[in-house]
Amino acid sequence: MHIGEMLARNARMFPEKIALVERISAEGQRFTITWREFDSRANSFSQVLRGMGIQKGDRVMQLMNNPIDWLVAYFGIVRTGAWVVPLNFRFIVVVLIPGREATETEILEYCQEIYFGGLSP
Repeated sequence: MHIGEMLARNARMFPEKIALVERISAEGQRFTITWREFDSRANSFSQVLRGMGIQKGDRVMQLMNNPIDWLVAYFGIVRTGAWVVPLNFRFIVVVLIPGREATETEILEYCQEIYFGGLSP
């Protein structure tokens, strides 16, 4: 079974059960997402990528912290048939450019909260 199919199966079998929990301990916040929401958001993201021309076999760099959105984006990329190239969010621009060239990545998906060497991308 393909990993993307596992998400869809869980969304069908356990639609209202909590799939993911994110805690931000410094702020005392807790976010949850159900299997149905997780599946729906991953589908939406995959459609955005397809609209950008991403297709099976392409490579998509993923540069994010590790919140729930990281998993949504990961599954969205997988559902397009593209390869996920996950990166450490601490990378700086001078590392990303050679990395992009080495992996022949089509696009870079990133979280806007990340800054490169103190400069916003």
